[in-house]
Amino acid sequence: MPLLNGFLHAFIISYTKEKGNAHSSPTYSLWSLKWESPARNRMKRTFNVVVNIDEVGYEAYEFYHEELDNYLVPEEHLEKLPNPLLFETLAYVDGNGNEWIAGFVRDEETEEKLYEVWIKNGEPIAYEIYV
Repeated sequence: MPLLNGFLHAFIISYTKEKGNAHSSPTYSLWSLKWESPARNRMKRTFNVVVNIDEVGYEAYEFYHEELDNYLVPEEHLEKLPNPLLFETLAYVDGNGNEWIAGFVRDEETEEKLYEVWIKNGEPIAYEIYV
């Protein structure tokens, strides 16, 4: 995966480590089955981090392009993505205190993955564009 340049400005992603809190909604459970497992597998395969599923938080935000920071989604990628877009995030703090965030943009009708970004301790470390 290519590395991102720059750093992530403050972004409104939060996470929870309280078991049951982020996982209580049926929507989250469905999302978890479809997308969290692949993200968890990627964490182990790519970053050698084993994820405890009970400590993963999920949030989703709808953004218009002009609301997104180019450090999160570079302009050349943003041009290829829907406007507005749904930005889904998984957040996890590992045993060493590192905060990991995986951000995904999907086609809302087909659920095809269009874009993903990986952030560690506030720094984008990798991205992938699929369109």
